[in-house]
Amino acid sequence: MCRTTEVHGTGVAEVQSANNNDVLHKDKETWMVIGSTGMAAYGTLLQLSTRASADTTILAVTRNARNAWLDGAPPGITVVTADIGEPDSLRIALKEHPPVTHIFYSAVVRSSFDSSNKMLEKIDMRVVREMQRALVPCMVKTFSRCCNETVYSAFNSAAGGGDVEENKRVFENVLSSVDSSRLQYCCVVTGAKHYGMHLGPSMMQGYAEPFQEDIGAECPGSSFYDALEDSLRTFSSQLPNFSSVVLRPTFIIGPSPRTGPSVMNLSLALGMYSLLSKELGQPLRFLGSEEAWVARHNLSHSDRIGELAVSAGLGMARGSHTALNASDCDSFSFQDIWPSLAAWAGCEWEGPQGRNGISVSKVFGDVDLAAAWEAVADREGLAERSLDKLFNAVFLEQSMSIAHNCRLSSEKSARLGWAPQVRGGGWVTLERALRDLQKQGLLPEDQPDQVVLEQYVVTNPTGLSVRRGSDMKSEKVLEYPKGASFSVLGRVSRNGLSRLRTADGWVSEFSVKNNRRLVELLDPDTDVVALLTAAMGLVPKCAV
Repeated sequence: MCRTTEVHGTGVAEVQSANNNDVLHKDKETWMVIGSTGMAAYGTLLQLSTRASADTTILAVTRNARNAWLDGAPPGITVVTADIGEPDSLRIALKEHPPVTHIFYSAVVRSSFDSSNKMLEKIDMRVVREMQRALVPCMVKTFSRCCNETVYSAFNSAAGGGDVEENKRVFENVLSSVDSSRLQYCCVVTGAKHYGMHLGPSMMQGYAEPFQEDIGAECPGSSFYDALEDSLRTFSSQLPNFSSVVLRPTFIIGPSPRTGPSVMNLSLALGMYSLLSKELGQPLRFLGSEEAWVARHNLSHSDRIGELAVSAGLGMARGSHTALNASDCDSFSFQDIWPSLAAWAGCEWEGPQGRNGISVSKVFGDVDLAAAWEAVADREGLAERSLDKLFNAVFLEQSMSIAHNCRLSSEKSARLGWAPQVRGGGWVTLERALRDLQKQGLLPEDQPDQVVLEQYVVTNPTGLSVRRGSDMKSEKVLEYPKGASFSVLGRVSRNGLSRLRTADGWVSEFSVKNNRRLVELLDPDTDVVALLTAAMGLVPKCAV
Protein backbone atom coordinates (compact mmCIF):
# COMPACT_ATOMS: atom_id res chain seq x y z
CA MET A 1 0.00 0.00 0.00
CA CYS A 2 1.47 3.38 -0.93
CA ARG A 3 0.29 6.96 -0.66
CA THR A 4 0.26 9.92 -3.00
CA THR A 5 -1.05 13.46 -2.78
CA GLU A 6 -4.13 14.33 -4.78
CA VAL A 7 -3.84 17.42 -6.97
CA HIS A 8 -7.57 17.94 -7.43
CA GLY A 9 -10.18 19.20 -5.05
CA THR A 10 -9.73 21.51 -2.09
CA GLY A 11 -7.12 21.06 0.57
CA VAL A 12 -4.65 18.17 0.63
CA ALA A 13 -6.31 14.78 0.37
CA GLU A 14 -4.56 11.44 0.68
CA VAL A 15 -5.48 8.68 -1.74
CA GLN A 16 -4.53 5.04 -1.50
CA SER A 17 -2.87 3.10 -4.28
CA ALA A 18 -5.05 0.02 -4.45
CA ASN A 19 -4.07 -3.65 -4.62
CA ASN A 20 -3.98 -5.27 -8.04
CA ASN A 21 -7.38 -6.88 -7.49
CA ASP A 22 -8.90 -3.47 -6.83
CA VAL A 23 -7.68 -2.02 -10.11
CA LEU A 24 -8.09 -5.08 -12.30
CA HIS A 25 -9.26 -3.84 -15.69
CA LYS A 26 -11.82 -6.19 -17.12
CA ASP A 27 -11.66 -4.62 -20.56
CA LYS A 28 -8.72 -4.87 -22.90
CA GLU A 29 -6.11 -2.15 -22.65
CA THR A 30 -5.34 0.28 -25.45
CA TRP A 31 -2.46 2.66 -24.78
CA MET A 32 -2.08 5.69 -27.04
CA VAL A 33 1.31 7.43 -27.06
CA ILE A 34 1.26 11.06 -28.21
CA GLY A 35 4.63 12.65 -29.00
CA SER A 36 5.91 9.16 -29.79
CA THR A 37 8.99 10.32 -31.74
CA GLY A 38 10.27 12.52 -28.89
CA MET A 39 12.79 11.82 -26.14
CA ALA A 40 10.24 11.78 -23.30
CA ALA A 41 7.97 9.24 -25.01
CA TYR A 42 10.58 6.87 -26.41
CA GLY A 43 11.31 5.12 -23.12
CA THR A 44 7.58 4.67 -22.55
CA LEU A 45 7.14 3.25 -26.05
CA LEU A 46 9.90 0.71 -25.39
CA GLN A 47 8.34 -0.21 -22.03
CA LEU A 48 4.90 -0.65 -23.58
CA SER A 49 6.35 -2.70 -26.42
CA THR A 50 6.93 -5.54 -23.96
CA ARG A 51 3.24 -5.43 -22.93
CA ALA A 52 1.79 -5.68 -26.43
CA SER A 53 -0.47 -8.73 -26.70
CA ALA A 54 -3.89 -9.86 -27.84
CA ASP A 55 -5.35 -8.05 -24.83
CA THR A 56 -3.11 -4.96 -24.94
CA THR A 57 -2.87 -2.69 -27.98
CA ILE A 58 -0.15 -0.05 -28.16
CA LEU A 59 -0.77 2.87 -30.52
CA ALA A 60 2.01 5.29 -31.46
CA VAL A 61 0.62 8.42 -33.11
CA THR A 62 2.77 10.34 -35.59
CA ARG A 63 2.12 12.70 -38.48
CA ASN A 64 4.52 10.86 -40.76
CA ALA A 65 5.18 7.17 -40.20
CA ARG A 66 8.01 7.02 -42.73
CA ASN A 67 11.36 7.00 -40.92
CA ALA A 68 9.61 8.14 -37.74
CA TRP A 69 12.08 6.22 -35.57
CA LEU A 70 15.78 5.64 -36.12
CA ASP A 71 15.49 1.93 -35.29
CA GLY A 72 12.00 1.53 -36.71
CA ALA A 73 8.83 1.18 -34.63
CA PRO A 74 9.45 -1.03 -31.57
CA PRO A 75 8.02 -4.58 -31.80
CA GLY A 76 4.32 -4.86 -31.06
CA ILE A 77 3.65 -1.17 -31.70
CA THR A 78 0.82 -0.14 -34.02
CA VAL A 79 1.62 3.09 -35.82
CA VAL A 80 -1.28 5.53 -36.27
CA THR A 81 -0.81 8.32 -38.79
CA ALA A 82 -2.72 11.42 -37.74
CA ASP A 83 -2.35 15.15 -37.07
CA ILE A 84 -3.14 15.73 -33.40
CA GLY A 85 -3.66 19.41 -34.12
CA GLU A 86 -6.80 18.42 -36.03
CA PRO A 87 -9.35 16.59 -33.86
CA ASP A 88 -11.10 14.99 -36.83
CA SER A 89 -7.80 13.58 -38.10
CA LEU A 90 -7.08 11.66 -34.90
CA ARG A 91 -10.70 10.71 -34.27
CA ILE A 92 -11.06 9.16 -37.71
CA ALA A 93 -7.72 7.33 -37.45
CA LEU A 94 -8.71 5.82 -34.08
CA LYS A 95 -11.92 4.28 -35.47
CA GLU A 96 -9.85 1.41 -36.84
CA HIS A 97 -8.59 0.47 -33.36
CA PRO A 98 -10.03 -0.60 -29.99
CA PRO A 99 -11.21 2.22 -27.68
CA VAL A 100 -8.34 4.05 -25.99
CA THR A 101 -8.07 3.32 -22.27
CA HIS A 102 -4.68 4.90 -21.45
CA ILE A 103 -3.00 8.03 -22.84
CA PHE A 104 0.65 9.04 -22.58
CA TYR A 105 1.10 12.65 -23.68
CA SER A 106 4.42 14.43 -24.24
CA ALA A 107 3.81 16.41 -27.43
CA VAL A 108 5.05 20.00 -27.50
CA VAL A 109 4.38 22.96 -29.79
CA ARG A 110 7.48 25.14 -29.40
CA SER A 111 7.57 27.68 -32.18
CA SER A 112 8.64 30.49 -29.82
CA PHE A 113 11.40 28.32 -28.33
CA ASP A 114 12.76 27.41 -31.76
CA SER A 115 12.80 31.09 -32.68
CA SER A 116 14.76 31.90 -29.52
CA ASN A 117 17.29 29.18 -30.32
CA LYS A 118 17.81 30.49 -33.85
CA MET A 119 18.54 33.90 -32.41
CA LEU A 120 20.99 32.41 -29.88
CA GLU A 121 22.87 30.67 -32.69
CA LYS A 122 24.00 34.13 -33.82
CA ILE A 123 25.13 35.35 -30.39
CA ASP A 124 28.25 34.37 -28.48
CA MET A 125 27.04 32.40 -25.46
CA ARG A 126 29.44 34.35 -23.23
CA VAL A 127 27.43 37.50 -23.96
CA VAL A 128 24.20 35.71 -23.08
CA ARG A 129 25.68 34.46 -19.79
CA GLU A 130 26.89 37.92 -18.84
CA MET A 131 23.39 39.26 -19.46
CA GLN A 132 21.92 36.45 -17.34
CA ARG A 133 24.40 37.26 -14.60
CA ALA A 134 24.22 41.05 -14.42
CA LEU A 135 21.49 42.59 -16.56
CA VAL A 136 18.48 40.29 -16.60
CA PRO A 137 17.90 40.06 -12.81
CA CYS A 138 17.85 43.87 -12.59
CA MET A 139 15.40 44.09 -15.48
CA VAL A 140 13.12 41.54 -13.87
CA LYS A 141 13.10 43.34 -10.52
CA THR A 142 12.36 46.67 -12.25
CA PHE A 143 9.65 45.67 -14.72
CA SER A 144 7.97 42.94 -12.67
CA ARG A 145 6.62 45.63 -10.35
CA CYS A 146 4.29 46.89 -13.06
CA CYS A 147 3.91 43.91 -15.38
CA ASN A 148 4.91 40.81 -13.44
CA GLU A 149 2.84 38.33 -15.48
CA THR A 150 4.08 39.65 -18.82
CA VAL A 151 7.76 39.63 -17.82
CA TYR A 152 7.78 36.08 -16.50
CA SER A 153 5.62 34.77 -19.33
CA ALA A 154 8.20 36.11 -21.78
CA PHE A 155 11.03 34.30 -19.97
CA ASN A 156 8.99 31.10 -19.83
CA SER A 157 8.34 31.33 -23.56
CA ALA A 158 12.03 31.80 -24.39
CA ALA A 159 12.88 28.80 -22.19
CA GLY A 160 10.46 26.47 -23.94
CA GLY A 161 7.25 26.97 -21.98
CA GLY A 162 5.53 29.25 -24.47
CA ASP A 163 2.88 28.79 -27.18
CA VAL A 164 0.47 28.34 -24.29
CA GLU A 165 -2.83 28.52 -26.16
CA GLU A 166 -1.64 26.32 -29.02
CA ASN A 167 -0.31 23.62 -26.68
CA LYS A 168 -3.52 23.73 -24.70
CA ARG A 169 -5.62 23.45 -27.86
CA VAL A 170 -3.68 20.45 -29.17
CA PHE A 171 -3.91 18.62 -25.83
CA GLU A 172 -7.65 19.20 -25.60
CA ASN A 173 -7.98 18.00 -29.19
CA VAL A 174 -6.45 14.70 -28.15
CA LEU A 175 -8.73 14.34 -25.14
CA SER A 176 -11.79 15.09 -27.25
CA SER A 177 -10.77 12.50 -29.86
CA VAL A 178 -11.27 9.50 -27.58
CA ASP A 179 -14.32 7.99 -25.90
CA SER A 180 -14.06 9.45 -22.40
CA SER A 181 -16.35 6.74 -20.99
CA ARG A 182 -13.68 4.14 -21.79
CA LEU A 183 -10.68 6.24 -20.79
CA GLN A 184 -9.10 5.17 -17.49
CA TYR A 185 -5.79 7.02 -17.29
CA CYS A 186 -3.69 9.85 -18.71
CA CYS A 187 -0.03 10.65 -18.12
CA VAL A 188 1.20 14.12 -19.10
CA VAL A 189 4.91 14.98 -19.22
CA THR A 190 5.94 18.56 -18.44
CA GLY A 191 9.27 19.36 -16.76
CA ALA A 192 11.31 20.99 -14.02
CA LYS A 193 10.63 24.45 -15.45
CA HIS A 194 7.34 24.09 -13.57
CA TYR A 195 9.40 24.98 -10.48
CA GLY A 196 11.28 27.85 -12.14
CA MET A 197 14.44 25.88 -12.88
CA HIS A 198 15.25 28.25 -15.76
CA LEU A 199 14.90 31.32 -13.53
CA GLY A 200 16.85 30.52 -10.39
CA PRO A 201 17.00 32.43 -7.10
CA SER A 202 18.16 35.69 -8.70
CA MET A 203 15.02 35.99 -10.82
CA MET A 204 12.35 34.16 -8.83
CA GLN A 205 11.15 35.04 -5.36
CA GLY A 206 10.64 31.96 -3.21
CA TYR A 207 12.89 29.76 -5.36
CA ALA A 208 13.60 26.66 -3.27
CA GLU A 209 15.17 23.34 -4.12
CA PRO A 210 15.28 20.36 -4.07
CA PHE A 211 12.00 20.77 -5.91
CA GLN A 212 9.12 18.95 -4.23
CA GLU A 213 5.96 18.15 -6.13
CA ASP A 214 3.42 19.48 -3.62
CA ILE A 215 5.43 22.02 -1.60
CA GLY A 216 7.03 25.34 -2.47
CA ALA A 217 6.60 28.08 -5.03
CA GLU A 218 5.72 27.44 -8.66
CA CYS A 219 7.12 29.30 -11.64
CA PRO A 220 5.44 32.73 -12.03
CA GLY A 221 3.92 33.80 -15.34
CA SER A 222 2.05 31.67 -17.82
CA SER A 223 3.47 28.50 -19.36
CA PHE A 224 2.02 25.61 -21.30
CA TYR A 225 3.01 23.31 -18.39
CA ASP A 226 0.38 24.96 -16.20
CA ALA A 227 -2.09 25.11 -19.08
CA LEU A 228 -1.88 21.34 -19.65
CA GLU A 229 -2.35 20.64 -15.95
CA ASP A 230 -5.35 22.98 -15.85
CA SER A 231 -6.93 21.24 -18.85
CA LEU A 232 -6.27 17.84 -17.31
CA ARG A 233 -7.82 18.97 -14.03
CA THR A 234 -10.96 20.21 -15.79
CA PHE A 235 -11.25 17.01 -17.83
CA SER A 236 -10.77 14.82 -14.75
CA SER A 237 -13.44 16.57 -12.72
CA GLN A 238 -16.09 15.09 -15.00
CA LEU A 239 -14.84 11.50 -14.73
CA PRO A 240 -14.89 10.04 -11.19
CA ASN A 241 -13.09 6.80 -12.19
CA PHE A 242 -10.41 8.47 -14.30
CA SER A 243 -6.83 8.72 -12.96
CA SER A 244 -3.91 10.89 -14.01
CA VAL A 245 -0.27 11.61 -13.30
CA VAL A 246 1.92 14.56 -14.31
CA LEU A 247 5.59 13.62 -14.69
CA ARG A 248 8.27 16.31 -14.31
CA PRO A 249 11.67 15.24 -15.64
CA THR A 250 14.75 17.41 -16.10
CA PHE A 251 17.62 16.71 -18.56
CA ILE A 252 16.26 13.75 -20.56
CA ILE A 253 18.89 11.30 -21.77
CA GLY A 254 18.99 7.81 -23.28
CA PRO A 255 18.52 6.27 -26.73
CA SER A 256 17.53 8.72 -29.43
CA PRO A 257 14.19 8.00 -31.15
CA ARG A 258 15.30 9.76 -34.32
CA THR A 259 17.88 12.15 -35.67
CA GLY A 260 17.42 15.86 -36.30
CA PRO A 261 18.52 19.18 -34.80
CA SER A 262 15.33 19.46 -32.76
CA VAL A 263 16.10 16.33 -30.71
CA MET A 264 17.47 17.60 -27.39
CA ASN A 265 19.34 14.62 -25.97
CA LEU A 266 22.01 15.74 -23.50
CA SER A 267 23.74 12.34 -23.53
CA LEU A 268 24.15 12.50 -27.31
CA ALA A 269 25.39 16.10 -27.18
CA LEU A 270 27.93 15.34 -24.44
CA GLY A 271 29.08 12.15 -26.14
CA MET A 272 29.65 13.86 -29.48
CA TYR A 273 31.33 16.89 -27.92
CA SER A 274 33.80 14.69 -26.05
CA LEU A 275 34.53 12.51 -29.11
CA LEU A 276 35.09 15.57 -31.31
CA SER A 277 37.51 16.89 -28.70
CA LYS A 278 39.46 13.64 -28.89
CA GLU A 279 39.35 13.54 -32.69
CA LEU A 280 40.77 17.06 -32.94
CA GLY A 281 43.40 16.56 -30.25
CA GLN A 282 41.74 18.95 -27.83
CA PRO A 283 41.08 18.58 -24.10
CA LEU A 284 37.44 18.26 -23.11
CA ARG A 285 36.71 21.84 -22.05
CA PHE A 286 33.75 22.69 -19.84
CA LEU A 287 31.69 25.37 -21.59
CA GLY A 288 30.11 27.14 -18.62
CA SER A 289 31.12 29.36 -15.70
CA GLU A 290 32.59 28.47 -12.31
CA GLU A 291 29.09 28.64 -10.81
CA ALA A 292 27.66 26.30 -13.47
CA TRP A 293 30.61 23.92 -12.94
CA VAL A 294 29.51 23.17 -9.36
CA ALA A 295 25.72 23.68 -9.63
CA ARG A 296 23.82 20.47 -8.88
CA HIS A 297 21.22 18.85 -11.14
CA ASN A 298 19.54 15.51 -11.82
CA LEU A 299 19.33 13.41 -14.96
CA SER A 300 16.17 11.77 -16.29
CA HIS A 301 16.81 8.65 -18.33
CA SER A 302 13.89 8.05 -20.71
CA ASP A 303 13.36 4.54 -19.33
CA ARG A 304 12.74 6.09 -15.90
CA ILE A 305 9.92 8.15 -17.42
CA GLY A 306 8.56 5.00 -19.05
CA GLU A 307 8.67 2.95 -15.84
CA LEU A 308 6.80 5.60 -13.87
CA ALA A 309 4.23 6.24 -16.61
CA VAL A 310 3.37 2.57 -17.13
CA SER A 311 3.44 1.63 -13.43
CA ALA A 312 1.15 4.53 -12.57
CA GLY A 313 -1.26 3.54 -15.32
CA LEU A 314 -1.45 0.01 -13.98
CA GLY A 315 -1.25 0.68 -10.25
CA MET A 316 -3.06 3.93 -9.46
CA ALA A 317 -6.41 3.71 -7.72
CA ARG A 318 -9.33 4.88 -9.81
CA GLY A 319 -10.06 8.58 -9.42
CA SER A 320 -6.65 9.53 -8.04
CA HIS A 321 -4.43 12.26 -9.44
CA THR A 322 -0.85 13.20 -8.65
CA ALA A 323 2.34 14.86 -9.88
CA LEU A 324 5.73 13.17 -9.70
CA ASN A 325 9.34 14.13 -10.36
CA ALA A 326 10.90 11.75 -12.89
CA SER A 327 14.67 11.60 -12.38
CA ASP A 328 17.39 9.55 -10.74
CA CYS A 329 17.79 9.94 -6.99
CA ASP A 330 21.25 11.39 -6.60
CA SER A 331 22.21 14.80 -7.93
CA PHE A 332 25.40 15.58 -9.83
CA SER A 333 27.50 18.53 -10.90
CA PHE A 334 29.45 18.81 -14.14
CA GLN A 335 32.54 18.91 -11.95
CA ASP A 336 31.60 15.39 -10.76
CA ILE A 337 31.15 13.80 -14.18
CA TRP A 338 33.71 15.68 -16.30
CA PRO A 339 36.77 13.48 -15.56
CA SER A 340 34.74 10.31 -16.24
CA LEU A 341 33.37 11.69 -19.52
CA ALA A 342 36.88 12.62 -20.67
CA ALA A 343 38.17 9.16 -19.74
CA TRP A 344 35.29 7.57 -21.67
CA ALA A 345 36.25 9.55 -24.79
CA GLY A 346 39.97 9.04 -24.23
CA CYS A 347 41.09 12.67 -23.90
CA GLU A 348 42.29 15.16 -21.29
CA TRP A 349 39.91 17.65 -19.69
CA GLU A 350 39.79 21.23 -18.46
CA GLY A 351 37.34 23.00 -16.15
CA PRO A 352 35.68 26.43 -16.54
CA GLN A 353 37.28 28.92 -18.93
CA GLY A 354 36.96 32.44 -17.46
CA ARG A 355 34.06 34.37 -15.94
CA ASN A 356 31.42 33.29 -18.47
CA GLY A 357 32.93 30.12 -19.87
CA ILE A 358 33.40 29.55 -23.57
CA SER A 359 31.34 28.64 -26.63
CA VAL A 360 31.65 25.56 -28.84
CA SER A 361 32.82 27.75 -31.73
CA LYS A 362 35.62 29.21 -29.58
CA VAL A 363 36.70 25.75 -28.40
CA PHE A 364 37.24 24.43 -31.92
CA GLY A 365 37.99 27.66 -33.77
CA ASP A 366 37.83 27.45 -37.57
CA VAL A 367 37.92 23.64 -37.67
CA ASP A 368 35.32 22.03 -39.93
CA LEU A 369 33.37 20.08 -37.30
CA ALA A 370 31.12 18.48 -39.92
CA ALA A 371 34.14 17.00 -41.71
CA ALA A 372 35.65 15.86 -38.41
CA TRP A 373 32.47 14.02 -37.44
CA GLU A 374 32.20 12.45 -40.90
CA ALA A 375 35.72 11.08 -40.38
CA VAL A 376 34.67 9.55 -37.05
CA ALA A 377 31.44 8.16 -38.52
CA ASP A 378 33.20 6.63 -41.55
CA ARG A 379 35.95 5.07 -39.48
CA GLU A 380 33.57 3.64 -36.86
CA GLY A 381 30.68 2.74 -39.16
CA LEU A 382 28.12 4.94 -37.43
CA ALA A 383 24.47 5.12 -38.44
CA GLU A 384 24.55 8.90 -39.10
CA ARG A 385 27.49 10.90 -40.43
CA SER A 386 25.76 14.29 -40.71
CA LEU A 387 26.70 16.54 -37.79
CA ASP A 388 23.67 18.79 -38.33
CA LYS A 389 21.30 15.86 -37.73
CA LEU A 390 22.86 14.98 -34.39
CA PHE A 391 24.63 17.86 -32.67
CA ASN A 392 22.80 20.84 -31.16
CA ALA A 393 25.55 23.22 -29.97
CA VAL A 394 23.14 25.84 -28.59
CA PHE A 395 21.35 23.22 -26.49
CA LEU A 396 24.68 21.96 -25.13
CA GLU A 397 25.82 25.49 -24.27
CA GLN A 398 22.52 26.28 -22.58
CA SER A 399 22.74 23.09 -20.52
CA MET A 400 26.08 24.28 -19.13
CA SER A 401 24.83 27.81 -18.47
CA ILE A 402 22.66 27.08 -15.43
CA ALA A 403 24.58 28.64 -12.54
CA HIS A 404 22.28 27.55 -9.68
CA ASN A 405 21.15 24.28 -8.13
CA CYS A 406 18.14 22.60 -9.78
CA ARG A 407 17.77 19.36 -7.85
CA LEU A 408 14.58 17.30 -7.96
CA SER A 409 13.40 15.57 -4.79
CA SER A 410 12.84 11.82 -5.20
CA GLU A 411 11.17 11.30 -1.81
CA LYS A 412 7.66 11.00 -3.19
CA SER A 413 8.76 8.67 -5.96
CA ALA A 414 10.54 6.43 -3.42
CA ARG A 415 7.45 6.40 -1.21
CA LEU A 416 5.19 5.30 -4.06
CA GLY A 417 7.60 2.63 -5.26
CA TRP A 418 6.35 2.69 -8.85
CA ALA A 419 9.85 2.26 -10.26
CA PRO A 420 13.22 1.09 -8.90
CA GLN A 421 15.28 3.86 -7.33
CA VAL A 422 18.30 4.82 -9.44
CA ARG A 423 21.26 5.26 -7.13
CA GLY A 424 24.55 6.79 -8.21
CA GLY A 425 23.01 9.43 -10.44
CA GLY A 426 25.27 11.57 -12.60
CA TRP A 427 27.89 9.44 -14.33
CA VAL A 428 26.13 6.12 -13.61
CA THR A 429 23.02 7.31 -15.45
CA LEU A 430 24.95 9.13 -18.18
CA GLU A 431 27.20 6.14 -18.92
CA ARG A 432 24.12 3.95 -19.32
CA ALA A 433 22.68 6.46 -21.80
CA LEU A 434 25.96 6.53 -23.74
CA ARG A 435 25.81 2.72 -24.02
CA ASP A 436 22.26 3.03 -25.37
CA LEU A 437 23.52 5.40 -28.07
CA GLN A 438 26.40 3.04 -28.89
CA LYS A 439 23.92 0.20 -29.42
CA GLN A 440 22.02 2.43 -31.84
CA GLY A 441 25.18 3.13 -33.81
CA LEU A 442 25.06 6.86 -33.09
CA LEU A 443 28.25 6.72 -31.00
CA PRO A 444 31.19 4.35 -31.60
CA GLU A 445 31.48 1.15 -29.61
CA ASP A 446 34.25 0.81 -27.05
CA GLN A 447 37.03 -1.24 -28.64
CA PRO A 448 40.82 -0.90 -28.97
CA ASP A 449 41.99 0.80 -32.14
CA GLN A 450 43.45 -1.36 -34.92
CA VAL A 451 42.97 -4.71 -33.15
CA VAL A 452 42.59 -7.49 -35.73
CA LEU A 453 39.47 -9.49 -34.97
CA GLU A 454 39.46 -11.92 -37.91
CA GLN A 455 40.99 -12.64 -41.33
CA TYR A 456 38.78 -12.95 -44.41
CA VAL A 457 39.28 -13.79 -48.08
CA VAL A 458 37.25 -12.40 -51.00
CA THR A 459 35.26 -15.14 -52.75
CA ASN A 460 33.01 -12.96 -54.91
CA PRO A 461 33.94 -13.52 -58.60
CA THR A 462 33.82 -9.77 -59.40
CA GLY A 463 35.76 -8.67 -56.32
CA LEU A 464 34.65 -6.54 -53.38
CA SER A 465 34.04 -2.78 -53.19
CA VAL A 466 35.66 -0.92 -50.29
CA ARG A 467 33.77 2.22 -49.23
CA ARG A 468 34.79 5.07 -46.97
CA GLY A 469 31.85 4.61 -44.58
CA SER A 470 29.57 1.77 -43.53
CA ASP A 471 26.74 3.25 -45.60
CA MET A 472 26.46 1.54 -49.00
CA LYS A 473 26.04 4.98 -50.58
CA SER A 474 29.33 6.32 -49.24
CA GLU A 475 32.31 6.96 -51.48
CA LYS A 476 34.09 3.94 -53.03
CA VAL A 477 37.82 4.09 -52.25
CA LEU A 478 39.15 0.90 -53.87
CA GLU A 479 38.38 -2.69 -54.94
CA TYR A 480 39.60 -5.93 -53.37
CA PRO A 481 40.08 -8.54 -56.14
CA LYS A 482 38.84 -12.10 -55.81
CA GLY A 483 41.25 -14.10 -53.66
CA ALA A 484 42.53 -11.08 -51.73
CA SER A 485 42.76 -11.56 -47.97
CA PHE A 486 42.18 -8.76 -45.47
CA SER A 487 42.03 -8.14 -41.73
CA VAL A 488 38.76 -7.16 -40.04
CA LEU A 489 39.05 -4.45 -37.38
CA GLY A 490 35.37 -4.14 -36.57
CA ARG A 491 31.85 -5.14 -37.56
CA VAL A 492 28.41 -3.52 -37.60
CA SER A 493 25.04 -5.12 -38.31
CA ARG A 494 22.34 -2.60 -39.07
CA ASN A 495 19.02 -2.89 -40.91
CA GLY A 496 19.80 -6.50 -41.79
CA LEU A 497 23.15 -5.58 -43.40
CA SER A 498 26.47 -6.86 -42.06
CA ARG A 499 29.46 -4.61 -42.80
CA LEU A 500 33.12 -5.29 -42.00
CA ARG A 501 35.68 -2.61 -41.18
CA THR A 502 39.11 -3.03 -42.75
CA ALA A 503 42.23 -0.86 -42.71
CA ASP A 504 41.05 0.65 -46.01
CA GLY A 505 37.35 1.19 -45.30
CA TRP A 506 34.14 -0.84 -45.13
CA VAL A 507 33.06 -3.94 -47.10
CA SER A 508 29.95 -6.11 -47.23
CA GLU A 509 29.88 -9.64 -45.93
CA PHE A 510 26.81 -10.58 -47.99
CA SER A 511 25.28 -9.44 -51.25
CA VAL A 512 22.40 -7.02 -50.73
CA LYS A 513 20.44 -8.44 -53.69
CA ASN A 514 20.50 -12.17 -52.97
CA ASN A 515 22.14 -12.51 -49.54
CA ARG A 516 25.00 -14.50 -51.10
CA ARG A 517 28.29 -14.58 -49.19
CA LEU A 518 30.97 -12.38 -50.72
CA VAL A 519 33.78 -13.36 -48.34
CA GLU A 520 34.85 -16.36 -46.28
CA LEU A 521 36.42 -16.45 -42.85
CA LEU A 522 40.00 -17.70 -42.79
CA ASP A 523 40.08 -20.30 -40.04
CA PRO A 524 43.63 -20.46 -38.60
CA ASP A 525 43.23 -24.24 -38.19
CA THR A 526 42.53 -24.82 -41.89
CA ASP A 527 44.86 -24.96 -44.89
CA VAL A 528 45.06 -21.26 -45.74
CA VAL A 529 46.81 -21.89 -49.07
CA ALA A 530 44.08 -24.30 -50.15
CA LEU A 531 41.35 -21.83 -49.21
CA LEU A 532 43.00 -18.96 -51.06
CA THR A 533 43.54 -21.20 -54.09
CA ALA A 534 39.90 -22.24 -54.09
CA ALA A 535 38.76 -18.63 -53.70
CA MET A 536 40.77 -17.64 -56.79
CA GLY A 537 39.39 -20.55 -58.80
CA LEU A 538 42.84 -22.07 -59.36
CA VAL A 539 43.59 -25.79 -59.66
CA PRO A 540 46.54 -27.03 -57.56
CA LYS A 541 49.41 -28.51 -59.62
CA CYS A 542 49.11 -31.87 -57.92
CA ALA A 543 45.57 -32.21 -59.22
CA VAL A 544 46.58 -31.73 -62.88
